[in-house]
Amino acid sequence: MGVAHLAGARRDPAALDPVFDEYVDSNALLSHVGNFNVLVASLPSSPATANMFSSTVIAGFADPCVFVNVGRGASVDHHALARMLSKHTRSAAVLDVTEPEPLPSGHPLWGLPNLVISPHMAGDTPDRHERYALLFEANLGRFSQGEPLLNRVI
Repeated sequence: MGVAHLAGARRDPAALDPVFDEYVDSNALLSHVGNFNVLVASLPSSPATANMFSSTVIAGFADPCVFVNVGRGASVDHHALARMLSKHTRSAAVLDVTEPEPLPSGHPLWGLPNLVISPHMAGDTPDRHERYALLFEANLGRFSQGEPLLNRVI
């Protein structure tokens, strides 16, 4: 990807793709976020990921940084993100998801020049419906055989 260092945070370090140089325990996120100028969140919605990017974690972001969220809006404190972007004008954020969605008029994120909000389409690819059907078919076969399902989110 052309970056000097690539870290990944997961609940299961064994499942981390070998492309990453480092594993960061998600419970230690606060002590690591300031080391990176680009942060990409692709989290599912779960009790473990709710507000993972809290006001405390966001306050620890590097300056400048780029924060991208293509996961779930509930993982980010958007008011804290707005405060950070207002203060750190060299930083930026790209949000494919927000909480709530859509953001209400008057939300502090609206109007920030260093923010892009996309229409919740990050996962939209020309072949996604075919891929969904193939995954469903594979999981139906696994389910009927009593085997573990693919891509299970716990």
